[in-house]
Amino acid sequence: MKLKLFHSQFRCYRTWLLAGAFFFLFFHGNIYSYPVERSDIRRQLLLGGEQRRKALWYIYQLQYNDLLRTGVMYLFNSSDYEDHRAILKVLLAYGDTLENYLPDWYVFLDQYMKYSIPDDVLIECFRLIVFWQEQKMMDTLARFSYHPSMQVRLGLFDVMSRMGNDVLLPVLLRLISSDRAVYRMYALEALSRYHDSRLMPHLLKLLDDDSKSVRIYAMEALSNKPEYTENIIRRYTLDKNNEVRARVVEIVAKNNWKQHVYIVHRALSDPSKVVRTAAFNAVKSISDSSSSVYISNQLEQESESPLKNIGLDLLMMLRKGGGGKGISKILLQDEDEKLRLKAALSAGLTFEQGTVDALVRSVESDSSYRVRLEGVNSMGLLKNKKFIPVLQEITLKHQEHYDVRTQALAVLLEIDPAALRSHLKKIKDNVKNPYLLKQADAISQRIEAE
Repeated sequence: MKLKLFHSQFRCYRTWLLAGAFFFLFFHGNIYSYPVERSDIRRQLLLGGEQRRKALWYIYQLQYNDLLRTGVMYLFNSSDYEDHRAILKVLLAYGDTLENYLPDWYVFLDQYMKYSIPDDVLIECFRLIVFWQEQKMMDTLARFSYHPSMQVRLGLFDVMSRMGNDVLLPVLLRLISSDRAVYRMYALEALSRYHDSRLMPHLLKLLDDDSKSVRIYAMEALSNKPEYTENIIRRYTLDKNNEVRARVVEIVAKNNWKQHVYIVHRALSDPSKVVRTAAFNAVKSISDSSSSVYISNQLEQESESPLKNIGLDLLMMLRKGGGGKGISKILLQDEDEKLRLKAALSAGLTFEQGTVDALVRSVESDSSYRVRLEGVNSMGLLKNKKFIPVLQEITLKHQEHYDVRTQALAVLLEIDPAALRSHLKKIKDNVKNPYLLKQADAISQRIEAE
């Protein structure tokens, strides 16, 4: 019994000894990474680097508030922005108690905030100001309304609008009335986020600004306000600048203003390639089936190959050929084989009967067998009786490509098996290609079986 008691006590003592040894070694071995004395913190502040940033955090964590001012001075005494980021985080961690230990914190911040500091650090300063709603810093904030970084400007305008007073109003008015177009654009960036009815007359006036960029920014700022939609739409008719008119079309598509899709349709035939490109892309976004007619009409006269390519893609996407004139024009007259090939494909995938005559002429005379083959495939989708004599003629053409002839047989079977049955004898009498004859025999047996 005594022996068991001894072993039990020994295990207990051993546990406590090991725990004590562990904590002794931990604190003794890490005294420089976990300071507990003010002297340790001061020394680590002087060392710089990671040690300084740990010490800054320990000031808050261990509530050595008398060292806070010393730590904050490294905003000016250190060139390492990692130190600055750490200081700002510590200040934010103090929260509402900061003024008890550093009542003039905003003086430090005012002296520190300069255009030269990194954007994220400057935005962190903005966060501190809005956290404490420090009205004394409003003039400081206003200095940065001309900052070249959009990220900083937008962060600033968000903060100023959250400060709960009219301080942003004079700042924006100064920017709006600036002689420099770039500053007027800065104001419009803010106005797209900051809503104040008193500023609307000034914003509307910028729609007629001498600078095209300012006019574009003004439209963007107004685009999220439904009551001013017509002001934007009118710019398409009034403005002579192609980029401005293109942006009107883009705004219509971005906001899905289907009631104004007529602007997109007009823009499809605009004299400017820039505007037409915007219109073709807008159709893709809006996906309005009524656009097919306008696309087809434009494809009849379009001179730019990339736009022809997009137009054909759009017609296939909409599953409408718009009457077929645009597809037919490209299929019969375009010099680019790839475009003719896509036009032949489009004729079938849009099920556009208005392309029947063009397909017949293309299959009979196009110089590319790939285009002729795609034309035959589309005939199989359209299943028009006008195709029968053409397809029969193709199967008998010795000089025609084998793939085109075999596909013509398959399409004849789809359109009119009876017409193919009567045509098979001609094939057997006139065709010499053994592979084509073998396929004709297989089709004949299939027809008989049915």
